Parts: sequence; C-alpha cells; structure tokens
Amino acid sequence: MGWGYIHSGDTGLQLILNDNTKVLIGTHRADEMEAVLHSLKLL
Repeated sequence: MGWGYIHSGDTGLQLILNDNTKVLIGTHRADEMEAVLHSLKLL
C-alpha cells in the first residue's frame, strides 16, 4: 500500500520507504529529476 502526489506531469518517481510504504511523486521535469538523482548517486 502507498500514496501518491501528482500535481502535474505524466512521469513520476516511486520511493519505497524502510517500512515498505510506497510514495509516488509526479513531475513535468523528469530530466531535471533524473539529473538530481544522478548527482546524489541514487541512479
């Protein structure tokens, strides 16, 4: 079970927390989100 936050956009990032809760965050700026994740070494 989880929840989502989609303000706009058709692309999202799903996070799975330590308690296995799933969180979905939508974005219009997927390329910028991807760049941030790469800079944090999460992708």
